[in-house]
Amino acid sequence: MSDILLGILNVALWIFVIAIGLFGAYMALAFTLLVCLGIYAALGNIVHELYIRRKMRLAGRFIPWKKAIGLIENPPGTLIVESPTVGWNITRTWWTPDNVLAQAPVLPLDTPESEPMDLARHPFIEWCHKNYTDTETGSARLIAVYNGKRTAEKLAKRVPELERIDLWTAVLFLKEKDLAYDENSDVE
Repeated sequence: MSDILLGILNVALWIFVIAIGLFGAYMALAFTLLVCLGIYAALGNIVHELYIRRKMRLAGRFIPWKKAIGLIENPPGTLIVESPTVGWNITRTWWTPDNVLAQAPVLPLDTPESEPMDLARHPFIEWCHKNYTDTETGSARLIAVYNGKRTAEKLAKRVPELERIDLWTAVLFLKEKDLAYDENSDVE
């Protein structure tokens, strides 16, 4: 971990030196801090996704790519592509032998243009997360983290009859005030 921090500091120093020549000292400092904050946030996301994968492996709920192909082909089951974050484009691919849509108490919303508030209140997302993708209570098996959408597309090409559900679980962790639209806001 200290090697990573030293590497980040080394990159930050070089960015700072280059930015001084381009922007001046104050702007260079601000620019360098923003770049370092971005690197820190991105590394934090990567480490968290690797933590999720390790946790699922220890729980017996992780399937390596090569084993996943064999399991999924017969019976196909359901792929769940989960988006657990807002704005980071992180996706996880989960698989379950269950026919999720047949067992669901309510069907998911069909329109991709749905408002965040509609999604946050939709019972399918909460039910699917609790029963399948939650790291504590779910039963689906994890295939890929960080860029699970690409893995799901590859699997869908190999097994066309495989059912796929896109699940935006990030809304489960947002507070209602974060999702509310303020009509009096100055932002358009």
